[in-house]
Amino acid sequence: MATYERIEIELEKARGDYEKAEKNLQTFEEGEDDGKWLKELRNKVRRSNISEEEKRQLVRLEEEKEKLETTKMKWDDQVIKLQAKLVEFNNEKDLSSPESIVRFFTEEYENKKLIKTDFTKPYQLCDNKCAFKREGRDDALCQTYDYIYDRYCNLSSAKSLADKQLHPLFALQSAPGGGKSFFFDELASLKGEDINMISHYLENKYPHQDIIVKEVINMIRNSISICITYNGSSSDGNMDGIQKGLIMRILWSYFFDENKLTYGAFCKKFREYFDSLDTYTAIDSIIYHSGKSVLLCIDETMRVLQNGHEDLINLKKLLDELYNPYRDFSKSVNKFYFVVSTLDTLNVWNTQTDSQRPVHWISLRRLVLSESANLFCTLTKGLDEKRLFVINKCIADCNGHPRTLEYFYKVLKADDTALNIDVY
Repeated sequence: MATYERIEIELEKARGDYEKAEKNLQTFEEGEDDGKWLKELRNKVRRSNISEEEKRQLVRLEEEKEKLETTKMKWDDQVIKLQAKLVEFNNEKDLSSPESIVRFFTEEYENKKLIKTDFTKPYQLCDNKCAFKREGRDDALCQTYDYIYDRYCNLSSAKSLADKQLHPLFALQSAPGGGKSFFFDELASLKGEDINMISHYLENKYPHQDIIVKEVINMIRNSISICITYNGSSSDGNMDGIQKGLIMRILWSYFFDENKLTYGAFCKKFREYFDSLDTYTAIDSIIYHSGKSVLLCIDETMRVLQNGHEDLINLKKLLDELYNPYRDFSKSVNKFYFVVSTLDTLNVWNTQTDSQRPVHWISLRRLVLSESANLFCTLTKGLDEKRLFVINKCIADCNGHPRTLEYFYKVLKADDTALNIDVY
């Protein structure tokens, strides 16, 4: 059992014993029998009006009270000592290795109550309150893994990792409300049917590369996905700096259950431990714990631009932090890949001009009418032909934009009048 966990268990027991001793003493002092009689006997001593039998009773009660007070003080001292040990342990804590990080999060008593029960389940970026199924995004999924396949092939034949062409940036782009967060959730889910679809796609596109295709598919199957965002509950306040903020998001997203520990609470609880931790070691701790390759999806990267989109220094720092493990894990059995999302193609492109790294764009097209209509099929089931025609005209007016379609869906679902009655 880890030392920290043992101390925490002992501390919890000592606190319980202290509370019990305190309650016993309080019961004695406030009781109608012993406590009240002790006070009366003390008064008799002061009045010099006490018998020999009463003196013996007084001695017994005083000894009993002293014993209760001693027990309370003993457990109070024990609690103080154990708290001091925890402080000392925390001050000496070393999170410089993957093993120490995993032990810290998964073995220590207080921490392990907050971690996930299923580490293969990534943090969800999109609420998806309409419970939409994926439509019109298979091509983007295949394109993403086609890029991963291409890099895998290039790395296999590369003599040196210094060539920046071997380490392209995978960037997901769409207009606001274009479905980037939803796509990342789908990409990160690594569903069996999606992997089968990707396998079929790669086999057809590269019919004479069976061995490499199988290697890539096996790597995908043996991967763990992590989703982080710079928006919402983990929006970037820049108080921790780019490196530390990235590390905390990655570790929280992989190790912790958001329903047990929010990102904000995680930062307050653990912020002090990550001052000297680097991004490579943080990624390596996840590879060490999972035994798998890592696919990191980073949503809303433009949020790191604190001084307007003219100042790209924070974005450059973020990408540099990711490139180091991206390159260094290239020849490892378990690899590290990442995809960023952005609204702004120009700024992402400008960050790569100096570095000479290529950008592989993954675009999210608008949905065609049939794909848009499929999102509404459960809602419109049973409508007459005339009403369905009107609803489909409204769906067409949404022009395949996911967020607009979501808003329209909510309008129809919230009010039966909107779904069934024409309003002029």
